[in-house]
Amino acid sequence: MKLYYYKDPIGNFGDDLNPLIWDALAGEIFNEDGSSILLGIGTLINSRVPEKPTKLVFGSGVGYLDLPKIDTRWKFYCVRGPLSAQRLNLDKSLAITDPAILLTQVVGANPIERTQRISFMPHHTSAQFADWRDICEKSGMNYIDPTANLNEVITQIRQSKLVIAEAMHGAIVADAFRVPWVPVACYDHI
Repeated sequence: MKLYYYKDPIGNFGDDLNPLIWDALAGEIFNEDGSSILLGIGTLINSRVPEKPTKLVFGSGVGYLDLPKIDTRWKFYCVRGPLSAQRLNLDKSLAITDPAILLTQVVGANPIERTQRISFMPHHTSAQFADWRDICEKSGMNYIDPTANLNEVITQIRQSKLVIAEAMHGAIVADAFRVPWVPVACYDHI
């Protein structure tokens, strides 16, 4: 089975969590056999999903583009939330959570010192629309770059006393590590 996820050429924290989490928790199930794919972290349930393979869905969400044709090649173990379940006409009991919440099983959940006062993490697309690092610096906040190295982003989230998150996976990871967070939408694409 292959791991299927969106790969942004400049990086995207949420999607880039896929190999880190899945290789650590279930690496033995992945290989180069493309006859089946796992859809895990991300807004992956859309018309970009390859039609031919068997698709195993564990936590993905619906969004972006059109819905794919759902047929017998789709197996839903769980989806990100109730809106995804509703759009797919699935039983609401399959609306569990985003698998990024499993990050604590990979890196441990032990508390670390919260050295950052407030951090801001934009959506990976929004990061390109403004000089967020400069804006955050001038306002006394820490900027978390959603395209940066995974370990750096994870550490910065864990060190924050509060995360202002436009990036959904910034909020999910903050929540997983019990870091308070506040949602924000800076642009219409959120």
